[in-house]
Amino acid sequence: MTTAPILSVESLTKTYRSGGLFSTTPPVQAVAGVSFDIAPGETLALVGESGCGKSTIGRVIMNLTDPTSGHVVFDGSDLATLDAKAALETKTHLQMIFQDPFGSLNPRKTVRQILSQPFRVAGISNWEPRVLDLLRVVGMTPPERFVNRMPHEFSGGQRQRIAIARAFALQPKLIVADECVSALDVSVRAQILKLMKRLQQETQVSYLFISHDLGVVRSMAHRVAVMYLGRLVEIGPVEQIFNAPAHPYTQALLSASPVPDPERERTKRRIILRGDIPSPSRPPSGCRFHTRCPIARPLCSEREPILEARSADHPVACHFSDLAKADAWT
Repeated sequence: MTTAPILSVESLTKTYRSGGLFSTTPPVQAVAGVSFDIAPGETLALVGESGCGKSTIGRVIMNLTDPTSGHVVFDGSDLATLDAKAALETKTHLQMIFQDPFGSLNPRKTVRQILSQPFRVAGISNWEPRVLDLLRVVGMTPPERFVNRMPHEFSGGQRQRIAIARAFALQPKLIVADECVSALDVSVRAQILKLMKRLQQETQVSYLFISHDLGVVRSMAHRVAVMYLGRLVEIGPVEQIFNAPAHPYTQALLSASPVPDPERERTKRRIILRGDIPSPSRPPSGCRFHTRCPIARPLCSEREPILEARSADHPVACHFSDLAKADAWT
């Protein structure tokens, strides 16, 4: 029996219009027809270059911005169709961890006030022991030492632990983690990732893990979705994506990622993409990657490839992914 996904994003599009009413500036299509599912207890990593639309998807899922078209279905409910009461109840199970652990915490409130806020909003009165339990869960013990301090009194790693504790306060089913460790030192980053994986094992929470760090993605994700200029170009299990990438853009991303093995790092081939990322307000015709693709053919500029499975659980949007697999880069 197949488990129903906890989150389904269906044909999601987000377009930003520039300037005023009479502006001639073309609209920016940040996300263009993106669809994916996340299963209960699964981590789906969303990767790609800056400006590809990763964070926009996270903001739409969290209802921080409205989609232009498409649907976000969370736990069986289309978030756009819920009334205010149902939306509030649903969103207690949908939380977010932001990139900046200091900017996401109110600098004028103590840890007790910050962590009690979710319980107050949910109408839970006996929140004091729960706040202390949350601090214990994220490794800040004894909690009495920390509960009356202000955010500026903590290190970056400790602030992110507080942000994680707040996200887990109401036992969420899905957490959107938007570059949640990119601002941290390497050693602290490893501790936070270990904490998030432990909490996932204990609670079966799902993560949408948005990141540009492929090393972090490989250690965290079950599946990886690769984005380029607002579109998904490849989705697959993490080991398939890293060991047998099918899309030329995915191969280029992986070639630029450092490898911890010095011998492999010295001998690996680096794929250099020509040109710059096109403007999302004027995307290329056909495949959006064809202007930088080493294996592009005339068809690529004429017809947009669809995301279709070339192997089990591994769809790719490329007319000539077989050439890419065959290493035909010259």
